[in-house]
Amino acid sequence: MVNGIRRYSVAAAWRKYGAARLRPQKTVVYSGHADLWLAVVTSSTYSVTILTSDGPDQMSYIPRDDRPVDKAEAYLEVESEILAVLEGETDRVARMATVAAMLADAFNDYFWTGFYVVDPARDRELVVGPYQGTLGCLRIAFGRGVCGTAAETRQTQIVQDVHAFPGHIACDGRSESEIVVPVFDAGGALIAVFDVDATTRAAFDTVDAQALERLMARVFGADA
Repeated sequence: MVNGIRRYSVAAAWRKYGAARLRPQKTVVYSGHADLWLAVVTSSTYSVTILTSDGPDQMSYIPRDDRPVDKAEAYLEVESEILAVLEGETDRVARMATVAAMLADAFNDYFWTGFYVVDPARDRELVVGPYQGTLGCLRIAFGRGVCGTAAETRQTQIVQDVHAFPGHIACDGRSESEIVVPVFDAGGALIAVFDVDATTRAAFDTVDAQALERLMARVFGADA
């Protein structure tokens, strides 16, 4: 059934085939190409072995269930995967959508995950951008709620109990804790905030803050 074997870097395989998931030391199934049915990814080099067949398209979404228990290590792992996927992609919306999707998949605490983008047409206002989760608030003024405070102060906000935060905006009443990280471009201008809500209190700490700040800098900022 197998007609051939091809090897690609993770980034090249993603660009060429639109891979569903690229997982270290895991077998994954792709969709979108009739001659492509599975790939094996090796974690040491992030290379992909493509086995082709003349069988029908197959599609399988396989969420990760084998992340490191240590949260800092889990962030480092998913960061490397995100950077590999985004290699060569310059569109900001595509980059935001990918970051939101992959982080939401990686961590069970991520109930709502996404970006509020600085609206260039409005004065000091955020508009909802790419996200994963339930319905988000459409617009948030600078200084209002956790997201607006992060935009106003340009500092990460870690909120252990959103109900105790002055002016908290309850987009979804199930949210109990939240972290919001400001996102800057290479010139240091604020372009968005990255917002994560959890349904448990005190879900986020300085480990999350440091990892997310590093990731945003590497994807959107001076380190990109």
